[in-house]
Amino acid sequence: MPLNNENNFFYHSVQHLSRSLAKINALSAQKLNVLFSLCPSAETTDGQLVIDQRGQDSVIALIIYLIESQFQHKQLIITYLLKLLNNLKDALFSDNIKLHESDRIPIAERFSFCLNTGLSDIAYFCPEYSDHILSEQIVCFESLTSLILDAKQVVNEDNSHKITFCHSIVPIYIGLCRALGRTPNDGHNTPLFLRLFPPPSLPPKTDESQHDSSKDLTDSSINVSRGLSKKNTIPNLQKLFPRSFSSLSANPTWSSGLSGHDTAADALSVGGMSAVNKGSFQSQISTYSQFTDTANETRYLFFKYGTCFADLPKTFTCEVQEFIKCLFLSGQTEIMNKPSSDFQNCIYNSLKLNVQTNAACIELLVWSSSDEIAADALCTRLNEKINTSHGHRLVIAHMPLLMVCLDGLGKLAEKFPTISATCIASLRDFLILPSPILVRLSKQQIDIQGSSGQFSITVSSEPNLTLKSGTNFSSSGNTHISQVYTKLRNSAIDNLCVALRAGLQVDPHCIQAAIASVSNRLYQSEKSDSESNLVSMNTIIALGRVAFTLCDIPRAMESILQFFQQRFCRPASHLDSLIVEQLSEMVIVSDCNQHVYEEVMKMFTVITIQSSAAYNVGNTDERNRYRHVSLAVINAFTNIANRIDNQTEQLDLLVRLLELFVQLGLEGKRANEKNPAGAKASSSAGNLGVLIPVIASLMRRLPYIENPKPRLHKLFRDFWLYCVVLGFTSGTCLWPREWYCGVREIASKSPLLKSREHLRSELHFNSAIRNEAVSGVELQEIRNQLISDLNHSSEATSIINKLTFAQITYLLSVCRLETFRAHNLIPGMNPFDVMMQYLEDTTIQKDKDGIWQCIMCIADKVVVNVFLDIMSKKPKNKLRDNELEEYAILLLVKFNHRQKQIRRVADRYLSALVDKFPHLLWSGKVLTTMLNILQVLASALELNPNEANPELLVPDTDYCIQLTDTMEARESIVRDFGARCQGIIQEASKWAPNITRSHLQEYLANMEHAMSGIQRHSGLSLVVESMASFAGNNTNWSPLSVTTLDNLPNFIKNNSSEFIASMSLRTHFAGEVSGMLSSYKSNKQNEHKLAEKLINDLKETSIEMAIKAHQECVYKITALLIATPVCDRKLVHALCWAPVFFFSEDTIASVISCWKWLLAARSDLESKFIEEMASAWNATIDRKLGLFATDPPQTDPLTSSSNVVLKPNPPYIGGHGLWVKFLTERIEIAKYSSLDQIEIFANLLHRSLHISVGRTHHSSRHIATIGSRFRLLNCGLSLVQFDILPKSISKSVLRERVYSAAIDYFCGPQLSPSQKSAELKEDITSLIRFWQSLHSDKKYLKSSFLNDGLWPEPPQTQMLAGVSPDLRASSEFNQSRINTPTAWINTVPLNSNMSTISKRSSGFKGSISTKNRENSIFVDYFVKDYVRKRNLILSLLALEIELLMTWHNPTAAPEATIQGEETISKWRNQPITERTWKETARLAWEISPTLAVFLPCRFKNSDEIKDEISRLVRLNPIVVCHIPEALQYLVTSESILHDSPELTHMLTWTPVSPIQALSYFSRQYPPHPITAQYAIRNLINYDPNVIMFCIPQLVQAVRYDSMGYISQFIRWAATTSQLLSHQLIWNMQTNMYKDEDQQEPDQDLYEPLEHITNTIVDSLSGPAKEFYEREFDFFGKITAISGEIRNYPKGKERKEALLKALRKIKVQLGCYLPSNAEALVLDIDPEKGIPLQSAAKAPFLARFKVSLCGSDQLERLAMSSDTNNTNNHKMSLGVELWQAAIFKVGDDVRQDMLALQIIGLFKNIFLKVGIDVFLFPYKVIATSPGCGVIECVPNAKSRDQLGRETDISLYDYFLKTYGDESSNRFQESRRNFVKSMAAYSVIGFLLQIKDRHNGNIMIDRDGHIIHIDFGFMFESSPGGNWGFEPDIKLTDEMVLVMGGKMEAPTFKWFQELCVQAYLAVRPYREPIVSLVSLMLDTGLPCFRGQTVKQLRARFAPNASEKEAAVYMLKIIRDSFLNFRTRTYDMIQYYQNQIPY
Repeated sequence: MPLNNENNFFYHSVQHLSRSLAKINALSAQKLNVLFSLCPSAETTDGQLVIDQRGQDSVIALIIYLIESQFQHKQLIITYLLKLLNNLKDALFSDNIKLHESDRIPIAERFSFCLNTGLSDIAYFCPEYSDHILSEQIVCFESLTSLILDAKQVVNEDNSHKITFCHSIVPIYIGLCRALGRTPNDGHNTPLFLRLFPPPSLPPKTDESQHDSSKDLTDSSINVSRGLSKKNTIPNLQKLFPRSFSSLSANPTWSSGLSGHDTAADALSVGGMSAVNKGSFQSQISTYSQFTDTANETRYLFFKYGTCFADLPKTFTCEVQEFIKCLFLSGQTEIMNKPSSDFQNCIYNSLKLNVQTNAACIELLVWSSSDEIAADALCTRLNEKINTSHGHRLVIAHMPLLMVCLDGLGKLAEKFPTISATCIASLRDFLILPSPILVRLSKQQIDIQGSSGQFSITVSSEPNLTLKSGTNFSSSGNTHISQVYTKLRNSAIDNLCVALRAGLQVDPHCIQAAIASVSNRLYQSEKSDSESNLVSMNTIIALGRVAFTLCDIPRAMESILQFFQQRFCRPASHLDSLIVEQLSEMVIVSDCNQHVYEEVMKMFTVITIQSSAAYNVGNTDERNRYRHVSLAVINAFTNIANRIDNQTEQLDLLVRLLELFVQLGLEGKRANEKNPAGAKASSSAGNLGVLIPVIASLMRRLPYIENPKPRLHKLFRDFWLYCVVLGFTSGTCLWPREWYCGVREIASKSPLLKSREHLRSELHFNSAIRNEAVSGVELQEIRNQLISDLNHSSEATSIINKLTFAQITYLLSVCRLETFRAHNLIPGMNPFDVMMQYLEDTTIQKDKDGIWQCIMCIADKVVVNVFLDIMSKKPKNKLRDNELEEYAILLLVKFNHRQKQIRRVADRYLSALVDKFPHLLWSGKVLTTMLNILQVLASALELNPNEANPELLVPDTDYCIQLTDTMEARESIVRDFGARCQGIIQEASKWAPNITRSHLQEYLANMEHAMSGIQRHSGLSLVVESMASFAGNNTNWSPLSVTTLDNLPNFIKNNSSEFIASMSLRTHFAGEVSGMLSSYKSNKQNEHKLAEKLINDLKETSIEMAIKAHQECVYKITALLIATPVCDRKLVHALCWAPVFFFSEDTIASVISCWKWLLAARSDLESKFIEEMASAWNATIDRKLGLFATDPPQTDPLTSSSNVVLKPNPPYIGGHGLWVKFLTERIEIAKYSSLDQIEIFANLLHRSLHISVGRTHHSSRHIATIGSRFRLLNCGLSLVQFDILPKSISKSVLRERVYSAAIDYFCGPQLSPSQKSAELKEDITSLIRFWQSLHSDKKYLKSSFLNDGLWPEPPQTQMLAGVSPDLRASSEFNQSRINTPTAWINTVPLNSNMSTISKRSSGFKGSISTKNRENSIFVDYFVKDYVRKRNLILSLLALEIELLMTWHNPTAAPEATIQGEETISKWRNQPITERTWKETARLAWEISPTLAVFLPCRFKNSDEIKDEISRLVRLNPIVVCHIPEALQYLVTSESILHDSPELTHMLTWTPVSPIQALSYFSRQYPPHPITAQYAIRNLINYDPNVIMFCIPQLVQAVRYDSMGYISQFIRWAATTSQLLSHQLIWNMQTNMYKDEDQQEPDQDLYEPLEHITNTIVDSLSGPAKEFYEREFDFFGKITAISGEIRNYPKGKERKEALLKALRKIKVQLGCYLPSNAEALVLDIDPEKGIPLQSAAKAPFLARFKVSLCGSDQLERLAMSSDTNNTNNHKMSLGVELWQAAIFKVGDDVRQDMLALQIIGLFKNIFLKVGIDVFLFPYKVIATSPGCGVIECVPNAKSRDQLGRETDISLYDYFLKTYGDESSNRFQESRRNFVKSMAAYSVIGFLLQIKDRHNGNIMIDRDGHIIHIDFGFMFESSPGGNWGFEPDIKLTDEMVLVMGGKMEAPTFKWFQELCVQAYLAVRPYREPIVSLVSLMLDTGLPCFRGQTVKQLRARFAPNASEKEAAVYMLKIIRDSFLNFRTRTYDMIQYYQNQIPY
């Protein structure tokens, strides 16, 4: 609403000035100072800031200028405004000018609101200032808050301080709160400030003088229904009356009818006047209540004005009286003479105004009457007025006047008692003559009733039941007339009472006289008068009202009672009910005479009894005279019960009602015994039943009757016995539902039905149930009812069948009573205590018939079956938890009862309670009380049992424990209770270990307990002992097997250290903070500063990433929160957000430890903490931290180069790992205790789990996050399944999110785990739990869809309606519906098969059944859809669990299995049909094509899935074109051969690896231009270092490149890197010929390779050409040495020739060895050359000094212009070392190149996966046919060489070289041996590397084994290629190094590494096959036709991970000490003298 100061000239002027200045661009500061000079100074003067009205207006104008000028001079103005805001709390507002008349807002609040609204707008439109402005506003908010809080404690007698506080501080605070943080939201970004102070509107463009006035008249017309429009032209009459009228007091007599107006101006508001529309006069008159309100307003105006003066001169009052008389007479004349048509043509209702004016005149006439004569005359005139004969319409119109006349008579009698007789007579005659007015109104009612033809009598069922004296008619007009009649009658009666009270001053017998005259008139009218009915009703009502109005007058009530008694039922008439009503009103009066009360109650009792059916059996009609008023009496009882307030009177009434109930029961029983054939059982029972609602109404207002008096207790017992016998407690349709509900309500406050003396005798002699006539059938029926109520308990059935009718009835009464009590439990009542009181009752215990056992069964039913179910359905909040804790504490106390049977019952109930509500186990209150009880019991052992047994108080409770009188019993109780306590702690530690430990730590840290523990405290001892026993295993030892853990000492594996350490930290920091607070006790402000300091310290440590300091700050903040009773929300926020600002795994542990501490110590902060913690979690989502961060880029081992460091690169989840575990436990706890927390957690999960699958990245899909991810999903699934979330769509959405998030994880390739063993085991466990939860989700699905609001539930079968409520008090019932075997026991239940719908009728169209069937179809459809998704997730999860389990336990050791693994394996191994596989593929595609693409890599054994995915990809390739792995399904040999049109999508496909790109130029695929183009596009995008790895395959691809794409690419690639071009030239030169002597050119490659080589060489120029020539010249000279020394004989001469040739070589800077393009050759060692053994060739070894500088640096140096400047290059080179290389001439090394290439790829894979194995893929480069360079393995010797040197076994060599087995060097070297042995074993098996004699196996100095010389592999082997050697060489000496046997731990580790290495390389099967496939046509001897097929088979492509592991283990077992290995070594020894 715009703020506008209408009368302030400066206000408008200064705003116009600001808006004018805002229109000036680049306004100068000088001009702005004009506006600034008008503003108040922002600085305080003498500590105070004075702001007058002009100053406020100027500040507002300044803000308007800033906004409208587009924020010119914003820095200057914002600084001023913020300074003004900071000093606002010290401001003094000197003026208090209102914006408008009705403005009530304090000036300080309005200015604060405007100022802060302006600042909020500035912050919104100037983002650079938003933080600063908001910070200042918050500081101001905190400052004001502190002032308000501190004001409570300030004791200041100075009122000025209070005035300032209320007039300034609080309004400023409210204004700030109203404006803080508000921003525009209207879509147009209109500043809120300009909406408060809008620009002035433009003048109208048209001449308003020409405006049509008729339109104004139309617009301003008044509508009756809407009142006056705000825009009408009628003047506001409120302004005509001064506000001073509001201070005048009104006489309560006259103001009683006002509607709430408090001013004279309000009384004459135009809105209060009704307009008159066209139509009948009747339609213009509203209801009487509207007349009354308006009349009272007018009377109030005049009377208030007149009565404000006192003691006026008599002459003045006479003049006023004469004036009023004239005004009255003129008004009367106008009313009587003016036609009604004149009134109808008026705009306003002048008739009504005249009537109101005349009424006011009468008021003044009564007021101004000064003597009896005038008063008597006025009384006569008033009497005439009220007895005029008008029609009913005129009566209604004159209603205000008539009411004033009646009131005037009462006031005249009160003012002049001498004329009271006249007034009494006038009022009496008005009622009982009666007045013509009443007669006309009564006749009109009758006429309307007759014309409508409708008549009904309604008996109200409301609590305040009164019999209406009139009738209800359907016509609304009759309702108005009835109201007018009632109002007039009541007013006359009220004023009659006033006149009678006044008349007592003159005539003390006037009341009796009036009663006598009224009585006489009544008798006369009944005999002769035609209006006898009207007279009779008015008489009875008048007498009744007189009785309770004048109840304080002696004998008044008694006289009227006597009259009523004489008149009642003499004869019987309809007036008797009215008399009963008036009698009940007389009883309710607080001053009621006791005699009257007794007489009335006695009369009601007699009526009730004598009107009962049982009483009237065989009686004549004379005895039935009260039956017509029985309902009225019941209603009267109810009226009394609802309205008496005194508790003593309420109890007295209760006794009377119960006595009446019991007496009626006895009457019914007697009647049955007298005349069993003719009695009507239901009638007699009905007379009792009608009293039940009355008793229930009374009990509703009473407290629980705990210790009733004996009489009341016996009555209650009889009441319940009758209710059971008569079937009121059965809840069948036999009796009205209201009675059954009443019985249930009575039960909630009924006393216990215990016996006071002897139970058996009391039951035997009880008249209510003593009936010898009970038949056997009846007895068995009631037995069956009791047995049925007890759920057919076998223990109770045998006892019940032996009990008597009285005993069974008593037991059934107790059962029903306590069941009802449990259903309607009142606050503070403990049902366990109630049932324990029965069981502890000595009279019940002494009974020898088994009553106690039956009571125990009843208690089981009430407590376990009923009450616990009720409690479970209650809202899960703190209130319910408090109740449950109290119940648990009671049972803990009862567990130590003196009686053993009570202890057992308490134990059983405690177990049931904990089973239903497990969170009680870890309740801090329960645990604390339990330990306190244990301490109390232990201390009792010190007391002498021979002395008096005291009652020991349990600390912090109201319970006491009564000790037994023997020491043995005490010891037994302590022992049993201690064992139970240990069991509770153990179970709590299993369910919620963290919160349980936190509560126990708090118990230990409690000062009182600690002080007691110095001597002895059993509770503390039990805590320590329990923590030592139940602390659980340390997480560091979790990966160990159970057998290993069992062998470890308890102190190693136990986790109790965490308990002690955490407690030590808590006590340390609690003490530190306590010391800080103790120094601040005198100053609360310092406490706030301490909190701020800790928060700032936490921020600083987060920024500096100081872990230790951060941990200390977190603990201090927690300690401060616990120590201060008031919750500091800032501290809670800081504590919860600590992991967000410092997101580290190192700090989250301490933060979570503090969270646990806080939740245990301050349970009251739990909700606030959960809210803040959830918002902090959501912040990690928004900031994309941890689980929600984007996955780090992963380097593909296939595209790796030497420049890239390969290692596992999992995403950093930081604190989310532990945070999710904390959330899991908190959600599990909240599921049982807090719905509010569950809703917060559900919202958290909604934010965390994205509903889309495979599309957008929301959370990490890396395998390292799988554990945390599925723990979170399990939390969501448990919430959905636990049935705690409200039934809503949100619940179904959460399930959908869980399913989607689970599926989304599998939208990526299957990765090998990188987790450590302990973490991996935890992740597997979490996956198994989620799998189990999801597996059980099927049973929740259908109920979830039915109940979550998606479809309506099927309607329940409705039972037949009960007896109509209108007949509930009748004593007559239809006897045909009753089928009882006897006359008075109504216990037989009704037949339940009462449906009127036949089975055939349930299927017609549109029936409920049909609709339900349609809903069921939809539900079934969705359930099936979810089941399909569920099965897909289960399958994928099972495979993932199998993968992780195989990595965790590669050898399938039984001790390393995890619970649940076997179940999942069995489920997964179920047979699956081909159709199911295809449906699975289609479902995955429907969910997400990304998911479908990765299915085959998981379901490896299903060709159907591969085929279906291929089909789907070809149908819609565009949706998966971003996935490299999907290309294999689009591009196949068949699709290329058929030239499928979908191949065109390949051109836009995402890149694949260079190996896969090259595979399109191999045998695997036919040539095609699209595949060729795509492959080249991929290759071009890769770095030259990556291409260098694939050079052999790249050159071979030329063989299949019919279109020249590869040739062109090679030429292009050679230009990108000179090193790459050199390697290409060497390889192309090698592959031009098939033979080593370059005599047989390769027909496919010679010409294209020669052309490419020449082209590359010819294109070289400048530094590139120099580099080429220098490198090839250097390498050519070295290679030529072989030819030079070949002619020399072997031995010394050849070596001398070699050294001589090496000395001739001069190294030029810028050269490198072909085998190592990353090292620059610096020098050559001419003295270390070694000629090698060869029959016809001369290979040699040479050593070079190289510098490892990297390929890029090497090429840069070699291409530089100053290659001769050695000094400059040395400065930029890397590490220098000596490297040996073998130069071969005449040997084809391409096969070694291929083997080492694959080994290098394997090494990359192992590094990427993170497997700790060793490979050394030394470099081999073929430089020309038959020539090559082989890199030597450094620091290594062959096993052959070691054998020749030492002649000892390998194991002995290790002992000799590295020391004994216990030495570190030996263990380290053995580990190295195992790592390398595992890697080479897998490679040897996959590549089928043969000829593994000891000359081809090397051992380096660190113990690694390295294989060399790969001349035989794949399909070739020595001795004719028949594969004599086993797959892996495992000799006895190798096995001996690894432990000597397969069961040795080291050998098991070797097996594990082999399996893991094998599993790691399997996903790269196809790239490896592609590498080999491209080399198939090289003519290498290893290829013999089946290479690729056999290679692929060795990868076990169709085997699962588990099957692959078994397969690899079988290979190892088959190779273990294989005789063929030893045989081959022997052959090599005898043939080539190679030792073994």
